[in-house]
Amino acid sequence: MRHTHPTRQLRTRTARHVRVHANVPDAPDHDTPPMTTHEPPAPPTPVVIGVGGCRDVAEDEVLALVHRVRALAGAVVPCALATVEGKEGEPGLRAAARALGVPLRAYGAAELAAVPGVAASATARAAFGTSSVAEAAALLGAAAPYGAVGAARLLVPKTRSAAHPARATAAVAAAATGEHRVRTD
Repeated sequence: MRHTHPTRQLRTRTARHVRVHANVPDAPDHDTPPMTTHEPPAPPTPVVIGVGGCRDVAEDEVLALVHRVRALAGAVVPCALATVEGKEGEPGLRAAARALGVPLRAYGAAELAAVPGVAASATARAAFGTSSVAEAAALLGAAAPYGAVGAARLLVPKTRSAAHPARATAAVAAAATGEHRVRTD
């Protein structure tokens, strides 16, 4: 007759030594999979990344910055890059969007200027007629399926690239609703 205890001694062999570990719970007598209490991870949040950049900004600088702001945002998947009209032809921005497999959208300066609560930049205002490119473009892109900027939230504020001098900025926004529906066209 087998004597069972709630715990048993576990012996492990390493080279010529035997170690005894006390109070190891008995293994079940049948093959049951271990129970887990972990919840499955939440699906990544779809986001729009707003980008601004100097003329002829390099693809590498834009991509490095996009990867950095994605890491800051957590579990996200970009659905589009967004910028101000006039920048959508920039080779560095176009190449970065192509490398990410997402469209590059452009918004007019008046649309971007109407976005409330974004970081203001005198440089952007002088160049494009709007005080914000990265944050405003991200918010407009994320809110596009809902028709109102209030339907988007900023996950990562305007961030400058690590290059010296920085030639690109980026911000990350997601839809503020419970649905994760960001336009991908």
